[in-house]
Amino acid sequence: MSEIMSFNHRVLHEEEHDYKNERRVGGGGKTPKYVIKCDKIFSSSMKKFEDCAPCDWVKVGGSRITTFDSSGKLNGDTTISGKDPVVCMKNGPWGPILQEFMYSGKELKEINIYQVMDVHNEKIKMQELNYSNCLIKTYDQESDRILFTFCFASVEDLQIAYDHHGKKLGQHGMQFDFTTLKVKSTS
Repeated sequence: MSEIMSFNHRVLHEEEHDYKNERRVGGGGKTPKYVIKCDKIFSSSMKKFEDCAPCDWVKVGGSRITTFDSSGKLNGDTTISGKDPVVCMKNGPWGPILQEFMYSGKELKEINIYQVMDVHNEKIKMQELNYSNCLIKTYDQESDRILFTFCFASVEDLQIAYDHHGKKLGQHGMQFDFTTLKVKSTS
């Protein structure tokens, strides 16, 4: 438990302006690298993302236990683990709402995290991470930053490709449902 608290403490003390995750845009503003959307909780003044809030950073992942059998062949175990996504962002009116969901154990139908980019002064989605049936697991605040994690029943990771003019070329992704242990390609 102290490892988690130590990790959260280090994260919340990182420099306020993480220039790896922000891009300068025309007019002197900044486009965040990630934004989050969830059941009318978040808001912003970003055009096309008014129902989202900017994130400092996001960490996501998963794992599968693997072993070697007696012949030396690598085998993937059926144990699959989705790592709880970690979201770091500036605190706002959503802070108490996230805490309420955590303490009450109420389910959030969907949480969406978008990787965004500025192309010709227009914000476009480069990646969509769509989670369903979510529960807020942890919530930490220090100064004006919050860090929270959540668990989920299914995830979709959708990558979107554009040409250098901002024209959409296509998309490809995958969905995984932890209740059925089924994975499928999406496009």
